[in-house]
Parts: sequence; structure tokens; C-alpha cells
Amino acid sequence: MTPDSSVPSTSSSSLPTSLPVEQSKEENSSKEKISLGKEIVANLCLLMWAILLAVIGMQAVSGQASTIILESADKINGKGNAPTSGDTSSNTKGNAPTLGDTSSQKIAASQKIADPSVALSDYLQNKYLEKDKTLVPPIGIVLDQLQVNVNWRNPEAINEANGPKEKEPTADDYARLFAIVDNRLSAMANFSPEVLVSSNLRINNNILPSDFRSTEFKDKEIDLPLEAVLWVKATQTLSAERKAKLSFLDLFVLLIILGGFGSWIYLVRKHVDPNTPVSLKEYFYRPPLGMALAIAIFIVNITLHSFVSTSNVNEVRRETLILLAFTAGLLSDKTYNFIERVIHEEISKNEIVEVETKKKVITETKKEIVKE
Repeated sequence: MTPDSSVPSTSSSSLPTSLPVEQSKEENSSKEKISLGKEIVANLCLLMWAILLAVIGMQAVSGQASTIILESADKINGKGNAPTSGDTSSNTKGNAPTLGDTSSQKIAASQKIADPSVALSDYLQNKYLEKDKTLVPPIGIVLDQLQVNVNWRNPEAINEANGPKEKEPTADDYARLFAIVDNRLSAMANFSPEVLVSSNLRINNNILPSDFRSTEFKDKEIDLPLEAVLWVKATQTLSAERKAKLSFLDLFVLLIILGGFGSWIYLVRKHVDPNTPVSLKEYFYRPPLGMALAIAIFIVNITLHSFVSTSNVNEVRRETLILLAFTAGLLSDKTYNFIERVIHEEISKNEIVEVETKKKVITETKKEIVKE
């Protein structure tokens, strides 16, 4: 009886001990899978942040970030797909013509003998539709000075000067003429040194096409009219201001990227160290936190610059901003704690001042009451 009674006791004691061992193995395997999944997600986040920051940073360093931003803004505002004035004029009456009709109408109109003033107006309207009228080049005034033998405003005189076999200029001929003068003026504005009102700019009449020359044409260089000199000066000023704004925008983007890179380096350093645990959330919000701190430092620096100095914002020291933005991302925790501590100190100082002023008011009122 005793041997039989010992059998169930051993089997019953072995069952409870085997179950916890199997459960612990399952728990360990599930924990390993979870930790492996977190490791994969963390590595992917670091890789994606590195690629994104590197690509945008290269665009900012090369000066292309501002151009991309402005082009995107134009597309959002609908300027990128704005039709030309020639297209809008063809759709003003009746139903919208088909593609074949518009092309045939344009070809027919370009082959017609055009009125010079109308041709100039159409050219300027097509090319400078959305620009300020003061920035439109004075092509007609320059042509009046260049046409020393034949007046470009008189098609019959041009026909007679070129011989009886020639035809009067068409709309395409005038468009080509205006484009030549327009390109020469733009070249003067873009590649000449800084122009003053008293600058003596010269232009040669040999740039004119042969259709607009007489048989007695002479190569001659003339002084650029004052209106054209003023236009070149205004164009140079506007171009310099635009370059400064684009450079400032590229600097802003670069500072944001450097703030994100600083936080990314901080993440990598903690990720490699096995003794420092990193939550999965940090891989998502750390780089944006560094970017936000870089923006905050940028705004504070620009504000202080405007208080201290009377110079332009574009003249701020960029090296200091770059160093501060990268440091803000690299030491995001310390930067945040420092900002929080300063804010708390200022709030506590204000509260102490308010309490002291209230105490003074109360004591003064008590003294007045006692005197009465």
C-alpha cells in the first residue's frame, strides 16, 4: 500500500513546478520580441531622421531650400499654373476654343503686320503681367535712342529702308526686337557693378536685328537714357534685397536642421549606451524639440539684436546663431531646464514684488487710519 500511495504524491508535486517554468520561458520570449521590435523601430527612426535632416540641410547649405519653399508657396497660391495673357485674351469672348484653334489663332496673329505700340504693349503684358509697372524695362525709350537711322515705330519707313522686296515687320519680328533689348537691359542690371543715378551706361545699336536696320546703318554706341539707368538701379536694388531675404530664409532652415541634428546626436549617444534607457517616444519628439529650441533661440537673438543695434537683421552674426542652434539641439534637456528655471525665477520675482507692494499699501492705509 505504501508504494502505491507514494506514486500520486510524486506526480502531483511535479506538475505545478513545470507550469511556471514554461510560463517564464514564454514571458521571456515575448519580452525579447518586444525589445527586438523596439530596437528595430528605434533604428529606423534614427535612420529616417538622419536622411531627412541631411537632405534638407544640404538644400539649405546650397541655397536651394528658399527656392523650393517659394515655389511651393506659389503652387499653393495658384500662381504656378497662372495662364499667360495671350491665353486669357483668347478666352474672353464666347466659348473656350480648342487647342488647335488657339494655336492657329496665335500663328495667324503673329504673321500679321502689327502696330508697333500694340506689339510693345502685348510683349510687356505677356512677360510682366504680375509685376509692378515701375519695374518694367523702358524698352521703347531705349529703342528711340538706338534707332538712329530708322524709327522702329514706323513700319513703312523700315520697309523702304530695307528695300522694296522686304515686307513690313510682323508681330513676331517686333517680339524678337523687344526681347533683344530686354535681355541686354537685364544683363546690365544683373552683371554690372552697383549703378548710381549718375552712372554712364552705354549700349550699342548693333544688337538690333537686320530687319530693323536701314541700308545706311552705322555701328554706334550711345548713352543709356536716364529712365533706363533708373530702371537698372531699381532692378539691382530689388535683386539685392531678394537675395538677402532668400539667404536669410536659408539660414533659418539651416538653424532648424542643426537643432534637429543636435538632438539626433544626443539620441544616438543614448541609444548606443546600454546603461541609459531610452523610451520609444524620445525617438519621435527629440529632433522636433531640438528644432523648436533652435527657432526659439533664433527669435530671441534677432529680438535682442534689434534692441541693441540699429543695423539690419540680415547683418546679424550667423556663426553665433549656427553654434547656438546646434548647441540647443545637442543639449536640449539642459536648454529646456535653463529656460524653465529662468521663467520660474522671473515669475517668482514678480510675485515677491507684488506681495511687497501689497504689504506697503496695507501698512500705509493702516497708518492713515490711525492718524485719523
